[in-house]
Amino acid sequence: MTAYQALPPSEHCLQSIGFLLLEDCSLIALAGSLEPLRLANQQPGAGRYRWCMLTFDGNPVRAGNGMQLTPEGNLAEASALDALILCGGDSAPLAHAGLLAQLRDLAARGVKLGALESARALLLEAGVLPGSESVPAWASRMTLRDALASAQPKLQEVIALMEANLEEPIELDDLASFIELSRRQLERLFQKYLRCSPSRYYLKLRLLRARQLLRQTAMPVVQVAFGCGFLSPQNFSKCYREHFGIPPSTERLDKPQLCRAAMH
Repeated sequence: MTAYQALPPSEHCLQSIGFLLLEDCSLIALAGSLEPLRLANQQPGAGRYRWCMLTFDGNPVRAGNGMQLTPEGNLAEASALDALILCGGDSAPLAHAGLLAQLRDLAARGVKLGALESARALLLEAGVLPGSESVPAWASRMTLRDALASAQPKLQEVIALMEANLEEPIELDDLASFIELSRRQLERLFQKYLRCSPSRYYLKLRLLRARQLLRQTAMPVVQVAFGCGFLSPQNFSKCYREHFGIPPSTERLDKPQLCRAAMH
């Protein structure tokens, strides 16, 4: 996850920031962008950052995990902001003429444009990302731990361990021991910064990885389940349905080529 600046940096402080929510946007990426702003506002004497959630037409959209997100306004209101961050997910966002035209207009007005995850493609298509040809593909993604690094190094460490061990999840006591915290301290850390338990967050990481494999590879569902640390396909299917609202097999109903490949 990263934000790409679409205009040369200026001395003007970016205090008013809009987040344009696109269909299937990543909530992890969004949270990783909002949390540093919130923490910065808590520092003594720090400037007060303000942010708002927008969609193209002001209507709700669904995030990548199926959750419906209700915006505070539409893209037309972004002209009053200092910066606009486009929030994408794993799949390529839908680009249409109206959206691209508004992005060009915002860039011309001096609004700084950036992107999270796959939304970078929209900046490229709109032609508002200078030097885009030299931007490597891997640079379009960073993890949540990078966004939180300056805010809480211990959280950075433990998320790195989680992301590196999705196939064989590490026990919570061992995670705490690796970063020299007690289990209770680790739980408080996640509750404070991510508003969930370490176990819940670890499960979300594994399910998001499973969803990516189901959508982008022909791996059989059973193999995906074991590859993401689930002890049985039944347990995987139950957790997946509870989190995304659909069974794993449904992810491939609109991808017949993957369905056929997965059967061989």
